[in-house]
Amino acid sequence: MNNSFLSVEDTPKDNSEFLSQQETKDQRILSAVQEVKKTQGWSTLKTEIFGGKVESLRRELQIEALKVNPDGMKLNRIAGQLEWAERFFDMDKWEAQLALEIRNIKKMQHGQSE
Repeated sequence: MNNSFLSVEDTPKDNSEFLSQQETKDQRILSAVQEVKKTQGWSTLKTEIFGGKVESLRRELQIEALKVNPDGMKLNRIAGQLEWAERFFDMDKWEAQLALEIRNIKKMQHGQSE
């Protein structure tokens, strides 16, 4: 089979502008997360809304998964909702993920400049 029509770029693409924009965006989000975590309002929302929602979605997911014929679409929907609820419920985890992403971007930028 002749694959000569497939070409591989020899020169790496310069993603520095994209990485810089992504780092700036992540820094703004990280700052906002840190600021929100400090408020009493967040503490109330976390306790009254997100905490109960996470547990409710976990139970709903488990009940549907244990059915003889579980509905795949419903399982996917619940799993997606649970992922979002957990993300906002655990702002410490989200903060750590953002910080890691920023560090990785900086490493990639440093690697490109060499």
